[in-house]
Amino acid sequence: MQRLASRLFLILPLIGLLLLSGLTTMPDVQAQSRTEEAKDRLDGKSDEPPIVRAARIFLHIGIDVMPTFFYFQPLYADEPPLRYNRYPYQNPNYNGIRNFADDEGRGGLWDVQATFSLPQTSWAMQQASARVKRNIRYWSLIAGYEYLKEAGAPYPIHQSEFLFERKFRFLPQGDGGFQFGLRTLHLDGDIYAGPDFGVNLEIFPWRPFSLAYNASWTYTTFADVINQQLDFGIHIDASRVFFRYRWLDIGGVKFGTFTAGAGFYF
Repeated sequence: MQRLASRLFLILPLIGLLLLSGLTTMPDVQAQSRTEEAKDRLDGKSDEPPIVRAARIFLHIGIDVMPTFFYFQPLYADEPPLRYNRYPYQNPNYNGIRNFADDEGRGGLWDVQATFSLPQTSWAMQQASARVKRNIRYWSLIAGYEYLKEAGAPYPIHQSEFLFERKFRFLPQGDGGFQFGLRTLHLDGDIYAGPDFGVNLEIFPWRPFSLAYNASWTYTTFADVINQQLDFGIHIDASRVFFRYRWLDIGGVKFGTFTAGAGFYF
């Protein structure tokens, strides 16, 4: 317990820092939409000094890579290989999806989810997404797509991701890992792609709830892109519903929206 507490002591302040950096407020009405301004940043139309961007890049690399120091390690020498319950809370002995000793545990688990737009307000943009995740022992494969449309913007923001995840422990009743791969953004017919690094943390504190946080940083030629989201989930056997707040930062241009979704395990 002492070792887990020390890990939380190091990780939670980083989550707080990332959340604070992504908080957004609604801007004053202006001729150019934030989406168009974000595209300008991706195209290199920014007055930001190169040294400032370089410093921010190294900061985000440090924040994203640091959790790899909590790489998955057995709690004891003869601990069985990581296995999964069929869904969270399926086994009363384990709160989450991880199963460390049950012979019925499986080596892999599919996790499929989708989100949709809430009624449009100052706190909710047009948003839809789909994501498929395949857990295989200590690894995961992830593919996802998101559509995000700012009110008044002439075109939406499309994002696609193709990621690998290496699991680390975080907490016995949780799941999480270090993610790396490729992310692409599509704005007004132009495509911007770059390597993506991130962290995924999920905890199942008590039946039937879960809390999840995901953050990633993407390097493109002229602007770095930061994605963050915080989920509150309610699980019913192998299905779940969740409420989410999304942050997106494209070269310093910030977006934020509430959304909701559903998912299932198999």
